[in-house]
Amino acid sequence: MVETPKREAAPKRAKASEKPKPPQVIGPAPTDAISQATKRPAEAGSIVISDIALQHAKNDHPEDFDEAVKVLKTKLRKPEFFGPPKPGAAGQTIAYYYVTLDQTGRAVVLPVSTDRNRYGNYEARSFYIASAHTIDRRLKNGEIFPVK
Repeated sequence: MVETPKREAAPKRAKASEKPKPPQVIGPAPTDAISQATKRPAEAGSIVISDIALQHAKNDHPEDFDEAVKVLKTKLRKPEFFGPPKPGAAGQTIAYYYVTLDQTGRAVVLPVSTDRNRYGNYEARSFYIASAHTIDRRLKNGEIFPVK
């Protein structure tokens, strides 16, 4: 008699508490800055950030996290500088937006996808605070440009 191989059990469904949370909305997308960076019209949408990207920011930049979150929620609509789009993960093109933090010249840097996702939002990949020295160097080297 030939023995039939046993089937593997189907993976168990994730419990409601284990399901991924929907991305959090940071704020409205800076469409003027996106248009300037991509040299094409940008459609309205929100900038969202996943729990994974938030955790990345918290793990990689713990000293900046709380301060950066406050600034992004209040000043995101009007970034002062942008970096031209570059290839990012998963085939996305990422532009870097700079929101001035305070009079010291530091800025929150926010890498954002330049195309909207299937829900009509732009995805933030992480965020961190850059020093005034870094901002000045990037401006002088032509790595970032003022938003008009």
